[in-house]
Amino acid sequence: MPWCAHYDLQIDLQTEPVHHPAALCRGALAATCRLRLRNPGPLPVAHLPFLLYRLLKVREVMWNSIPVPWIQKLTHIHGLPRWQVSSVEVSLPSPLALGEEGVLTVEYGGPICGYREVFPYVQDGISPEFTLLRRDDVLFVPVLGTPSLTSLRRIPDERFTFHLKVATDPGMTAVTSGEGESRLLGSRCVHKWRSDHPDWRLDLAVGSYAVAVLAKWPGVRVFYFEGDEEGAHLYLRIGADVSALLTDWFGPTSGRLNVIAIPDGYGGQASPNHILAERESFARRPGETEDQAYARLLGRVSHEIIHRWNVPSREVSVSRFLDEGITHYLETVVARTLLGSSAWARQRLEEYRAFFRKGGEEAQRTPLAEAGGSPARDAIARGKGSWLLAVWEELVGLDVVLESLRTFFEEYRSTGATLDNFAAAVRTSGRGFDVENFVRGWIYTTDSSGPLLRGEDAATIARRYRHVVQSGLSGDSPPAFLPPAD
Repeated sequence: MPWCAHYDLQIDLQTEPVHHPAALCRGALAATCRLRLRNPGPLPVAHLPFLLYRLLKVREVMWNSIPVPWIQKLTHIHGLPRWQVSSVEVSLPSPLALGEEGVLTVEYGGPICGYREVFPYVQDGISPEFTLLRRDDVLFVPVLGTPSLTSLRRIPDERFTFHLKVATDPGMTAVTSGEGESRLLGSRCVHKWRSDHPDWRLDLAVGSYAVAVLAKWPGVRVFYFEGDEEGAHLYLRIGADVSALLTDWFGPTSGRLNVIAIPDGYGGQASPNHILAERESFARRPGETEDQAYARLLGRVSHEIIHRWNVPSREVSVSRFLDEGITHYLETVVARTLLGSSAWARQRLEEYRAFFRKGGEEAQRTPLAEAGGSPARDAIARGKGSWLLAVWEELVGLDVVLESLRTFFEEYRSTGATLDNFAAAVRTSGRGFDVENFVRGWIYTTDSSGPLLRGEDAATIARRYRHVVQSGLSGDSPPAFLPPAD
């Protein structure tokens, strides 16, 4: 399958101020998208498949400026019948050989109404008040692949640059990552954006935004909704503290960062170059002091910032441990460090334990190494995964864990990593405990499920790996499976 190296995208957002109160679609887009593609091999490619949002209709397709035939059909992601998509197959004039490049141009348009029947947080759509479009969630641009989970899981592996030109109603601001400018042309406002660095995300938000900056956190801009100025500056204060801490631990990450507010319930997300932050991240409650709000929002804000240091996954079936499991654990370390108290961190770990329990027997019986193919993947990666790191810290100390993670991030930031790579990083820290039994029990088998479900704390679980022979827990016997907590 070819890779996309660059998107050149022009979009006209056409909102509908007058509509039925129950209407899900309050606007549509008309787009022309040029994708610069490269075939990494090993075989020539005669047909290019790509996916679009279910209601978008292709009007014309060209290959290197020459019209070519295509077939578009409405289907669903294999194994997920609710997730309907437009599947398009383009026939090339001649096969694209190994190492060759070409430009695919697609003209298309139509409404976007989210995917709430698949994922409740995917409320992406076009309206006069607010528009959110995410490449990975609603496929508002062509994404190379077939209607399969394999193709969707390939999305985070792509790295591309982009140029974006979007026309909106006057008075609105269009925001994405990189650097942009806006100007009024007649009755339309035209916004042009250019990426700074390659990324796998392409998100576009349009709303009534204002901008806040902080000298202590250079290169970062917070695009917040009007009325949230106080919260935006609090976000900057928290983010600057978290970013300084993570830079000290793991080294610097990419420079410019745009933090973009989105409504609550839309799902916060992050990439190295921008963060989508729900409005709650900027909210200061009535009667709450700034320090109280700082402590309450620290976990929410730090979570997305930590993601900037995560390495891409090269797992055949993505477990989500390398991003979510590590990030959930680091949330607790950040809180302990900045708040000077471990109470919040202990509470968060217990929440992670409860999340693992809610995964039921499927989570208990599935090793982390096999979580990518399990319906309980999130319970395993976020729930058990965070505890893996907490127990590892008990065994070797926080300084060793942070230094091991720094080496791991630096080694695999460009190439991506697997769970085997992470296991190797743990093994290098193995002194004073049975590292092989620890790696086996937490990554490759379910031996760790029993102690976690029984409510043992990290220190108690860690003793099992310091005194393997005396305890008799060599990992040869199956864990005691317990029912989920009420």
